[in-house]
Amino acid sequence: MTLDDIIKKYGTHELDIDFCKRDNNVTFIYAYCHQHNIGDEFMVNHYLKISGDIMGIEFDVDDKDDISIHIANIEKTADGAYEVYGVGGSIRFSVNGDLLVTELSECEYQQQLIR
Repeated sequence: MTLDDIIKKYGTHELDIDFCKRDNNVTFIYAYCHQHNIGDEFMVNHYLKISGDIMGIEFDVDDKDDISIHIANIEKTADGAYEVYGVGGSIRFSVNGDLLVTELSECEYQQQLIR
C-alpha cells in the first residue's frame, strides 16, 4: 500500500501520530485516525502500524527521537514529498517504495506504545 492509498482509504485529517522510530532503513509509525458516519456509527477509529523506507526532509518538532503530532493533516506536495502538520509540529518527508500498513486492535496499539 502506498501513502496515497492510505490517504484515500482513511482521509487526510485528524491523524494522531503517537510514536515513530527508525530501525536501519525502516521507519515504524504508530498512528490512529477516525472516520465519521461509517454505516450507522458516528465515529470509527482505525489504529495503524505503518512501516517503510521513510526519509525525513524537514522537521519542526521538539524531539526527532520522540515524534508525536496530533490532530494532524497530511498532504502530498507538488514535488512528490509529503507533509504532516498539526499540534506538536510538522514533518516533511519522502517515501521510497510502498508502505506496509497493518490495522491493529485498540489493545494491540496501546501495547506498542508502552514499550
